[in-house]
Amino acid sequence: MKKADNHKIAAVIRAGDLSAYQLQRYPAIPDGEIMRFTSEDFSNMDFDKFARLKTVIFAAWSMTMQRILICKQAASPIEAHIYEHLAMTKLKQIMQQFGLLRQIDYFALGTHYSGTGFITIDIDLYTEEAVNLAHDLRQLQALTDNESLNLAMSQIAAGNDCTIICNNLDKLQYNIAKLNKNDWQPIEKIDQPLIISPLAEHKFLYETDDPITSISHISCALKQPLNSDAALLALFYYLAFAIHGTVSDIANVRLGYYNLSEHAERINKSTSCICEFAALSNLADRAKLRDIYHEVIGKMLEKTALARISRRIKSFSYNDGKMNVPNIDMYISEIGIVAGEKTWQKLAKEKTIANLINKIILEIV
Repeated sequence: MKKADNHKIAAVIRAGDLSAYQLQRYPAIPDGEIMRFTSEDFSNMDFDKFARLKTVIFAAWSMTMQRILICKQAASPIEAHIYEHLAMTKLKQIMQQFGLLRQIDYFALGTHYSGTGFITIDIDLYTEEAVNLAHDLRQLQALTDNESLNLAMSQIAAGNDCTIICNNLDKLQYNIAKLNKNDWQPIEKIDQPLIISPLAEHKFLYETDDPITSISHISCALKQPLNSDAALLALFYYLAFAIHGTVSDIANVRLGYYNLSEHAERINKSTSCICEFAALSNLADRAKLRDIYHEVIGKMLEKTALARISRRIKSFSYNDGKMNVPNIDMYISEIGIVAGEKTWQKLAKEKTIANLINKIILEIV
């Protein structure tokens, strides 16, 4: 029996040649066996013409997504909070270095558990470009320099309306460096239950609610011009929050901004997707924030990014048990629309995506 050549199979899939696909695949790869494709781009496929090939590609894309859930124990609750921010900053820097977009390529959430020193980092990788970074993401190291520590404490102050007081920076740096030496524990490799217990704070490190710092709030709205096409509203909603999320990550790293909330508003049939930021008043700079929005929108309009966005939207499948698809509840409650897989397939054309991104209006208050 001849051995299947996945590269040749990918080529005939892109050509839309079902007969050639069958010759290349069978009998080496029987029905029911999932093929794994790497470094193959199916973003320009017309899936509506080749329903059987669509199933094949979805199977390949569903293999791409990867979840990373890692945890670590710090010596005090505040130290854990700082370390979580330092680790998430490093993660965001990695994503920015490779030009990846939140929600399109990845989603990440860092959590510290109040009163304990326990930290988790939960990462979803949606595209091959993001999955290629999995090894580095499993080994996140927190930066220990003064600038990074001050940034982390600024982020915490903006998000929690409090101030962290550190009376021994050398000790904090030592503890962070020591925590770096402890490997992250992948949840799947924990063979015995971990008991999470309350911890006392260090005497040199504490929080205060006293108004030592001033916090500014900034509201950013992405608006879609009035359009009667309900399907385009679904695409706008998806892309707008991908923009907000990516901007949030960059602004968090560069300026210490904190994303307080995101929501949609519909007024007179016009839809706005709004992100509310908080920042220390001395760091709040609307002009720099506007520049970041323009930077992200510009990156999304680049050919490689458009191809990746298109590929991501084409991969949406609600029947494979994964949570890497648009949340139906959010679309119903916020914009009153249900978009099914066939609708997303039609919306996934690069030209459609680019035209819509170009029409988005940014307002910063």
